[in-house]
Amino acid sequence: MGRKPSRDRNSDADDQTPPAEPERTREGRRPMSAEQQRLVIRYLPMARALARPLKATWPGDGNEFESAACMALVEAAQSFDASRNVKFATFARYRIMGALRDAQRMVITGGWKDDRKYATILTNCFPNVEEMGKVRGGEQHSPIGSDLEAIDAVEGWLRKLPPQHASAFRHMYVHGKTQGQTAKLLGCSKSRISYLHKEALKMLNDVWQDTIDLEKKKGLT
Repeated sequence: MGRKPSRDRNSDADDQTPPAEPERTREGRRPMSAEQQRLVIRYLPMARALARPLKATWPGDGNEFESAACMALVEAAQSFDASRNVKFATFARYRIMGALRDAQRMVITGGWKDDRKYATILTNCFPNVEEMGKVRGGEQHSPIGSDLEAIDAVEGWLRKLPPQHASAFRHMYVHGKTQGQTAKLLGCSKSRISYLHKEALKMLNDVWQDTIDLEKKKGLT
């Protein structure tokens, strides 16, 4: 009698193989579930509303702000965990505002990637730059006093710069002008503005480091 074909030893293991991971999109993200799509559709008006003040301030870069807001909304929907007892609107708003701040910084600095090493200096010298953005964009959620304090803080640092450097920085960080707009206002080329911007960052970096060193000597840090 012929032997019955034996069952493959690995067949049981094959039966237990977990389903393959869902296909990813070109951007590397998994496709959204029906619930995630529902959240995006429901809160899309909120994302666009949050981007609107910045679009009004920088109309030439409006698409950048709307894209940043919508992308952040999608990412919020994909990473939202309802078990954490946090409302999605709150969670998404936080993510969208963060993305818009990043987009705002890129627009203001004209995308100078070489200046990223000075990001800490900008954060410390201009800690309330987002508040000034609210003044320019007409957002009414913060008290006027805090807006004035933000501008005063920036002006304090600008007084440490030579007049032309300070003027370039003021146009970009107080009045929200782009690199090209600042060049026209000062009657110089974009390359000159880029040079002034980099020099100003270096000067502020030196002043900031001197301040830190002095505070350390006084035992304040």
